[in-house]
Amino acid sequence: MIRNSLWKKVLARYLTIAFIPHHSSKPVKVHFSFSFLLVSLLFWFSLTVWAVTLAIRHLDYWGIRLNNLALKAKTAYFAQEVKKSQEKLDEVKEIDLQLRQLLEMKSKKAIIEQDEATGGPSTADQENLRKLLQGKIQEVNQKDVENNIFLLNRIIKERMESLREITEYVQEQRSIYRATPNIWPVEGRITSFYGSRAHPWAEGERDFHPGLDIAAEYGTPVRATASGIVKLAHWEGGYGKLVVIDHGHDFITLYAHNSRLAVTQGDRVKRGQVIAYIGATGATTGAHLHYEVRIDGNAANPLRYVKK
Repeated sequence: MIRNSLWKKVLARYLTIAFIPHHSSKPVKVHFSFSFLLVSLLFWFSLTVWAVTLAIRHLDYWGIRLNNLALKAKTAYFAQEVKKSQEKLDEVKEIDLQLRQLLEMKSKKAIIEQDEATGGPSTADQENLRKLLQGKIQEVNQKDVENNIFLLNRIIKERMESLREITEYVQEQRSIYRATPNIWPVEGRITSFYGSRAHPWAEGERDFHPGLDIAAEYGTPVRATASGIVKLAHWEGGYGKLVVIDHGHDFITLYAHNSRLAVTQGDRVKRGQVIAYIGATGATTGAHLHYEVRIDGNAANPLRYVKK
């Protein structure tokens, strides 16, 4: 009771604020109760809280709106980049197909008789394209962009794998080309061809000749017909001074009856490199080169592996 009466007395008190001018006018006095001051302060504090809350809400609204605008701008940018990447991938895909056809990784018959190519854009792709053409890039769905990026990455992986296969194929073909004899080992006159022939010493008999005999002047350079590694380089019975080169891919070439050897076992030689010189060593009737091509250990006709 006593505390309530004290509060009533305090609230019932009046305050006076006097405004005293510097000239001779009378001072202005304003009288108001203490309770009026408290109510005014409370109203001012509530108004301030309301204004700050409203300002924060507006800031949040504009922040979200700016974020949405930035997100739409990013989506539009990525949509354009995806479109450009898809165009580039289409070019890569076309080049990949042309390379495969050019390198005949599929047979000509398979290329000609293959089914007609089919495919086409999805409904979402068509809708995104419509928006892009109408200038409504900001309306392109972000989820669709993400899906396109995912598909784009998958296609890129497939194209890279395809190009890797082509690269390996080209490297393999280059390796086969290097290993395949395709030049004359020496310039001269063929005195004995591959196949059945009259025996050079046994009159009236025939034997099988596994290579070519090419007559040339004594000391004429003999050249490797393909790149490879020297497997043998020494005297070998009736072959005389012999060079054998392993070219890989089951190709081996033999060069016999040489007067002098220019390589040793284990040397790596290139196509056209001088490996020996014409002679008449071993079982021979005169200066010439006995030249053989063997595939998987079997003799083959060397004329199939020289430039016509």
